[in-house]
Amino acid sequence: MTVSFLWNGYRYFPYEREFAKREVEAIVGISPVEIENGVTVPTTDVPLQMLERLTYFGEILLSDGRRLVPDQARLEESSWHSNKLGDTYRSDHYRRQSTRYSAHGLHEYRGKFNPQIVRAIGNILKLTAGAWVLDPFCGSGTTLLECAHIGWNAVGIDLNPLGVLISNAKLQALHTSSTQLEVSAQRLSRLLIKEASGLEYENEWNKQEMERLAGPHWAESLPSFEYLQSWFPMPVLAQFSAILQGIRTCVESALIPVFQVILSDLVRLVSFQDPGDLRVRRRKQPAANYPVIPMYLETLERRLATIRNAQAVINLATCRQEAYVGDSRLPLDWIYERSLIPKNRGFEAAITSPPYATALPYIDTQRLSLCLLGLLHSKDVMQLDRRMIGTREILNSIRKTLEASMANTTAEVPESVLGLCRRMLDLTTAQMDGFRRRNMPALVYSYFCDMVRVLANVRQVLQPRGSFAIIVGRNRSTLGGQSILIDTPQLLADIALSNGWLVKEIIELNTYPRFDVHRRNSIRTESLILLERTD
Repeated sequence: MTVSFLWNGYRYFPYEREFAKREVEAIVGISPVEIENGVTVPTTDVPLQMLERLTYFGEILLSDGRRLVPDQARLEESSWHSNKLGDTYRSDHYRRQSTRYSAHGLHEYRGKFNPQIVRAIGNILKLTAGAWVLDPFCGSGTTLLECAHIGWNAVGIDLNPLGVLISNAKLQALHTSSTQLEVSAQRLSRLLIKEASGLEYENEWNKQEMERLAGPHWAESLPSFEYLQSWFPMPVLAQFSAILQGIRTCVESALIPVFQVILSDLVRLVSFQDPGDLRVRRRKQPAANYPVIPMYLETLERRLATIRNAQAVINLATCRQEAYVGDSRLPLDWIYERSLIPKNRGFEAAITSPPYATALPYIDTQRLSLCLLGLLHSKDVMQLDRRMIGTREILNSIRKTLEASMANTTAEVPESVLGLCRRMLDLTTAQMDGFRRRNMPALVYSYFCDMVRVLANVRQVLQPRGSFAIIVGRNRSTLGGQSILIDTPQLLADIALSNGWLVKEIIELNTYPRFDVHRRNSIRTESLILLERTD
């Protein structure tokens, strides 16, 4: 008598199959044996709800002939269609893994990792129902939302207020009944359709048409208006104003962030900025107007349908997840004052995908949404960008201070990090390298110094023997004509080891190329670093 765990119909990366086997061993307590279409173990008396937690299997064939569909398989399938799922999972419904199920697709966010990894790591770490999980770089809430799906409490921290807004909006949407969401959506849709009646989106509108849509003083309702009008056609701004006013009028106060975030996800598509470029570059041929209201209402309907489908296939536990604007380089004691985690408990685990050293211009990518939603004034964009861990921006005076610090033999980073940064500095030449490349040694050094502080702060709020799972990739840079590998996973492991952590394992993960425009610089492999608090 055996229990068989059957693969989905899509292609797997090698690490996903490895994670799947580790999950089975962690939950069942037996190392599985591979079969043609999955893995198998001898019959087990593990409760069915434990088997339903597994991540990478489409179906489980029990020893008595019954078939069990894991929650993750149901969640993924729910994003592909709106039909009610049957009792038996059908692996031929799709041929690729879904990562935008539930509220994960509410807003795109550059650099986020596959949500399946969070569930798999938690299972491998044997997290139990009600466990507390920390994400010190929560981004758009991937870890937090997965904790909600499986029944773990979670706290997320991020310096980017847009990321925190998106995280909490996803959680709010998932925890709100589909009826409540639909009522607000229908009220808003009726209002916007009425206000936009008779307007043609193919043409630029005159002043009277924009005022008829959004009111005579519509421009005053938009923060940082002068900045925004340099990046959007005026009719688009009028539509933004009408939508945001409609959200405030028609939507329950607790749900306003959900509706704002769905609008934010369209912002780059209807701007003068090239939406496929990570840097601030203008389109060559921008339109005079875009149909923002029809785009928004269609997107709203699709996103809410995906959430409704997810709610229909899982039972949410009574756990709490929330994101906060904060800096993980600073002590994290405030978490106990603002969240529900008991002071004497500590987190069982931390799971995160931190920023990469100079890899992504996070604030450049999101500055239009930050300004439109009033989360940041346009004059503060650069200041926030410089504060981010992994930033590409640095003042010349700060660069010189950091370069001088690299010569100090008592630097806070281990010799492997210091040696890399010194080598980069030695290779930098004004003749061959522009200012961005000349900034690289100081920026990389600053990044690893920041991560020293983050590792120390996370360690303080973990339980003894608590685990810290970090998913991060390597970088490359060219200085003085030479290619430099920045092996971030190994260097972070070196930092952890020199600061009291046990480095249990470094597992290489294969990933898809992340971006089109920047394909040459995209990260094709990542690693999972598993740390353990040793005291």
